[in-house]
Amino acid sequence: MFINLIRTETLKKKSLAAVILFISIFLFVSRSSAIDNTFEWVGVDFNFSPPGARALGMGGAFVSTADDTTAPIANPAGTAQLAKMQISLQYSYGTQNGNSGSYHYSGVGGPNDIVTVGQTTERGTSSKLSYGSFSTPIFNKALNIALFYSKTGDIVKNSTVSFHNSANGYAIWPIETKLSIDEYGLSLSKSFFDNKLMFGAGLSVFYMDLESAFYTSSAGGFATSSTQTYFLSNNNSSYGSGAKIGYRFGVLYKPLSWLNFGANGAIMPEYDYKTSYNITGFLNSLGNFGGAQVISYNFTNKLKVPDSYSFGVSVRPIQNLLISTEAKYVLYSQLMRDFYVAYDTYTGSTSNPTATYSASDFKINDIVEYHLGTEYMFNITKELPLAVRLGTYYVPKHSLECTINQNMRDLGFDGGKNLWHVTGGIGTVIANHLQLDLAGDFSDANKKFIASTVYQF
Repeated sequence: MFINLIRTETLKKKSLAAVILFISIFLFVSRSSAIDNTFEWVGVDFNFSPPGARALGMGGAFVSTADDTTAPIANPAGTAQLAKMQISLQYSYGTQNGNSGSYHYSGVGGPNDIVTVGQTTERGTSSKLSYGSFSTPIFNKALNIALFYSKTGDIVKNSTVSFHNSANGYAIWPIETKLSIDEYGLSLSKSFFDNKLMFGAGLSVFYMDLESAFYTSSAGGFATSSTQTYFLSNNNSSYGSGAKIGYRFGVLYKPLSWLNFGANGAIMPEYDYKTSYNITGFLNSLGNFGGAQVISYNFTNKLKVPDSYSFGVSVRPIQNLLISTEAKYVLYSQLMRDFYVAYDTYTGSTSNPTATYSASDFKINDIVEYHLGTEYMFNITKELPLAVRLGTYYVPKHSLECTINQNMRDLGFDGGKNLWHVTGGIGTVIANHLQLDLAGDFSDANKKFIASTVYQF
């Protein structure tokens, strides 16, 4: 550780009401809507980056280093390097950028069928104690044991979807989402062949708590008639909580004093949660609005936190310089497990209706993240070192995507966007025992700052 160095085809709509129904049914009711990051679920972060300001400053490329008490998550094998008892704490402060957009649709019935749909997402700041750990050698240093806590997922978000039509008024739909996943774990590690080869594994309890609500209102008074109903008071909600088991494992290989290889894996849990919604009005089998009535559904859905696997290499060409790379494979497609289309529009006859969408028309991509980082250590004084860190990493888009309909893609079901992150940080060690680190992470989607400390006894 640092201490030791010194240490679809376009949808054609018959009316404004049909547009609103299409948007409402895809915003919330799909089984996977609670796990994608568009509209009410945008910004859900499962936080697969390793904890610690040192790791963040190096772009998250830490699986082949993992030489402090953040190792139970970065690479459980890494704690086998720690010859003394250590404790660590991390405090995080993050901001998520808001966004807004407007999309224009025109039907086939003339100017009154033109509707503007806008979305605005406001996400403020969050600050929290996001990691803590304790590690120590046991059995005369034959094994190393670690206990840790990590905030794996945390989001509090408010969004608004608004509709405007010059002939029919406007509506504003607020959306609120709260999702947290807390991990409490234990890991063991063991070294072999004079500390050249290390293995580690851990078991964690993940506690999930979810609350999400989606409301509709008619702020400007949508027009209604005997043949059309404009969803004036819809409401949807998802909720659930529970504890499940997950597993982490890793290996670290140090064939040379200046060369490390590391790999890890995380097998994450799956949760059940409840979804209920009430919709005023309905589409009949021919795709037209019928009379107003309340349709209510209740489902038990599933939230599968994606598994991930990493491999990395780090080199130390000179004593004061560390360069590290890492590739992380995240199985985001597991979020589509048991996905279904809960609402649809139908064509054909009442006796033989044909659905517009199927589950195969939606996808979430698995991705490979690429991480690169470096650390250079200066000596401010003989007893006070300073480490400077720089890094970057690339995260491909991995949100829910509708593959056959451009309007749905314009409304946010477009798979998200690719993001480059730039990171940097500094650190020092006081009296060969107390390590203090600061780091920042910057991208178009968010900014994150971490302060962490490690104390070695």
